[in-house]
Amino acid sequence: MSTLPSHSCPLLVVTLNYRTSRLTIDCLRSLEAEVQAIPGSRVVVSDNASGDGSVEQIGQAITENHWGDWATLMPLDRNGGFAFGNNAPIRAALQSETKPDYVLLLNPDTVVRPGALKALLDFMNANPKVGIAGSRLETWTGRLSIQRFAFTRCLAKSTADCAWAW
Repeated sequence: MSTLPSHSCPLLVVTLNYRTSRLTIDCLRSLEAEVQAIPGSRVVVSDNASGDGSVEQIGQAITENHWGDWATLMPLDRNGGFAFGNNAPIRAALQSETKPDYVLLLNPDTVVRPGALKALLDFMNANPKVGIAGSRLETWTGRLSIQRFAFTRCLAKSTADCAWAW
């Protein structure tokens, strides 16, 4: 496990890999200019014990593309699921001397558009009462992709206390 550097970290991007090394490398490629535009930002790829050569492939890409000054690979010894894989690098960052101001969980099949990370940080900094923000999800053609989940039942004591998502 690598340690995070001891300078200021405005943004920690965590990408969880499980047998998706090509997608993860494409994601890292899209992050390169974005992270470099926000000095001190870091990316940690957490590998959930893929066992398919992902660790070697991602590590090689980080080395060959000279991404090591902003990207770190954290291979995990077991696949503990989504929360476990994301929490491992977050926990390490929060225990470091320079805790990140913000954490972004980014799926490995994400291609980050130019200016997206700066826009996210600008929004969060301008809205200090906001605790969480999400990204706009687009198709490969740039059209808005509507994703939703409808809760079909509520566990509250009364339906008046339910927050229905449609």
